[in-house]
Amino acid sequence: MAIFNTQNSQCVICGESNRNGLGVRFEPNTTGVHAWLSVPRDWQGYEAVVHGGIVAGLLDDAMWHAIYHLTGRWTVTAEIQVRYKRPVSIEQPIWITGWLDRTHQRLLRAAAEIRQGSDQGPIQAAAQGRFMPAPETIIRGSRHEL
Repeated sequence: MAIFNTQNSQCVICGESNRNGLGVRFEPNTTGVHAWLSVPRDWQGYEAVVHGGIVAGLLDDAMWHAIYHLTGRWTVTAEIQVRYKRPVSIEQPIWITGWLDRTHQRLLRAAAEIRQGSDQGPIQAAAQGRFMPAPETIIRGSRHEL
């Protein structure tokens, strides 16, 4: 199976090869992944607020990376539900965590949340998602090999 390598990735969230992307570095932990970042003004929706689509993308990627780091499996999003609780501020530190919730036959369930300011700050947005195995054509066509 191909190894996911962010250095060769064009992913708008985690890809290091995408000059216009966010370049988020998800670090594995015992329950999933986490990342610190500050979203630049280029990803703004309303004034001084991260665009909601970018928030959803960050949560989706956190869940994907949690699944990959805990299981080694490549997946694609089957369904995602995002709850926006408070605006995520542009150019302010945010803490993202993602974790594997459970596995059920072919589908894996994951969750993620974004907190503002610190890992104990208020939850700004949270998501739950269901992920299914990635088609072999996606894995073979990827540029993630080391």
